[in-house]
Amino acid sequence: MELKDIDESYKKQDKKVKKIDTDKTKQAIENMKKQVVTLTDELEDLKIKKARAERDKDKSTVQSTEKDIKDKKEEIRKVQGNLKKLESALEKSKSELEAHIKLVEEMAKSNPELKATIDGALKTKFERAVSRNKAEKEKLEKQVEPLKIIRNAASKDPNVMYMIKDIEKHTKAIEDSKKIIADPSKSKDEKDKAQQALKYSSKSLESQRASLAKYFKGTISREDIDKIKSLNGLDKDIKSVDRKIAGLDKQTANYETALENMEQSKSKDSEKDNNGKKGKKEKTDALATKPKWYQFIKRFKNWYHRGDETQKKEDESKDEDKDKDDDKKAFKDSMKYDVVRAYKEKLETEYLKDAKAQNKEEAKKKKDEKEEDGPEL
Repeated sequence: MELKDIDESYKKQDKKVKKIDTDKTKQAIENMKKQVVTLTDELEDLKIKKARAERDKDKSTVQSTEKDIKDKKEEIRKVQGNLKKLESALEKSKSELEAHIKLVEEMAKSNPELKATIDGALKTKFERAVSRNKAEKEKLEKQVEPLKIIRNAASKDPNVMYMIKDIEKHTKAIEDSKKIIADPSKSKDEKDKAQQALKYSSKSLESQRASLAKYFKGTISREDIDKIKSLNGLDKDIKSVDRKIAGLDKQTANYETALENMEQSKSKDSEKDNNGKKGKKEKTDALATKPKWYQFIKRFKNWYHRGDETQKKEDESKDEDKDKDDDKKAFKDSMKYDVVRAYKEKLETEYLKDAKAQNKEEAKKKKDEKEEDGPEL
């Protein structure tokens, strides 16, 4: 089966999966599961009711309860049957979709051109992700750097600490004054006082920000200073950005490890292929023993007909080269197929999953080694 045919079949199956694998279907499955639990509880209640009726020798209730139990069991059986059918249909559709991806996987194993195309696309994606993450990290570091400078200064210089606390006080006063002014239930007198307080706090806030800007003149921009509202808010902003940077570092490490693993896998495949060719050559050389006398007649006949055989081999070689060129062209354009992209996504998930586990294990190993070495003196 050609790649184009596999892709056409995959797209048809993908449409079937999308029709059944919907939020509506998932909700129906959840509802049926809950229904089975409810019906099972009701069945247990009926069994208890029957047991009590038997204890009280209430034959009428026993008989009616037995019928209810039978009906309830049948109801449970129907719901469970529908649930199983729906889950099986969903599982079968996904399984058939996965089978198409498996075909591409098998094809990639025996076709270096296809494997190289998919690996190349993955490598490009990982490298772009690394570049994007590093650019984003650099942006965040520039964003958080002035905040850390201010926070560090506040820890060492009481004047900076007081300025930030005054900024917090006046910022809160401004917010409170604005609430009073906007509140229709407040009197005119209350609003006038709030208006005066707003002017005073706004002027004081501007004064403190100007003082802070003067303190950090040439180091921190006025724009960064105007973002500060409180010491607690400053700490939260720093922690938030640091978390984002740490997350980017982990992602980048996973992508870089995945790239390393891809290169190692490529080297191993190349070494395996070279060893295979070498073994094949050695086997051929071993079979080339000294000819017997009667083999010279055969060699003469072969030489006589060599012209025809040579032409035949040349023709076969041309056909083979044409097939290889067609394959290379088809595999070069393989990323246009949905099924190939799906396989690439599967590979991407596997590479990143392995890289994440590898990095996690490496981090644990370093941590254990550090603990064994003991605390630094």
